[in-house]
Amino acid sequence: MKEYDGVLDDQVTKLRNARNKTLAIIEAQESAAIAQAKDNARNLKEYNQLQFIAACDAAKFLVGIVYKAENMTP
Repeated sequence: MKEYDGVLDDQVTKLRNARNKTLAIIEAQESAAIAQAKDNARNLKEYNQLQFIAACDAAKFLVGIVYKAENMTP
């Protein structure tokens, strides 16, 4: 029976090692996904800020045209 205990211990050790490797891979993938999500959010925020700035510039331009048109002398 002693020889079977060694085989079982070896199999249990292999399963534990495989489980630990799998958990490490999952944790690395989760970390990478979180980092990617943060990067995407940062990029989206910057993109939205640029869109807002462009919209403000366009609004200033249009207000300037209207102001000039209203103040033109006939």
